[in-house]
Amino acid sequence: FKPNEILLEMNNDLNDTNPSGTFITSIVGSYNLKTDIVELANAGHQPALLRKGDDYVEYPSSSTPLAIVKQKSSEAYKLERFKLDGGRIYCFTDGFSECLDENKQEIGINGVKKLINNHKNSSLKKELEDATEEIRLKSLKKDYIEKGMKENNAILDDDLTIIGIGK
Repeated sequence: FKPNEILLEMNNDLNDTNPSGTFITSIVGSYNLKTDIVELANAGHQPALLRKGDDYVEYPSSSTPLAIVKQKSSEAYKLERFKLDGGRIYCFTDGFSECLDENKQEIGINGVKKLINNHKNSSLKKELEDATEEIRLKSLKKDYIEKGMKENNAILDDDLTIIGIGK
């Protein structure tokens, strides 16, 4: 199944079973190691980011989140298809883009790009660990100052998940 077909099935099942007024954002994708092709579809989620060198391509959602309205066709979810071609693709929760900078402003998608660039590394695993740690440490400092908490008791304001694919 293609990612947009999977989203159609997920959406219609969730529309039937989810409590009214709830929704889910999602990116579904696949990467073929032999052909170097990425396919993805985005249902109301943060944009997937493709980085090649210092340049980024955003793959935003073209649909509502899942479970809001029943869909008739997988075409409701735009299927993106491209070669990774030495780049890296990043998908992340809003815990990344909504984390606060030094001025207590959300960093947004451009801030996520900057964060990834700050930790650019030949090891994708290290790159993601370091970017996540920077956000965690900012959260500790903010919580510690604002709430007078001990550092080991501070928590993030939101979930924090990022995945990357690439070499």
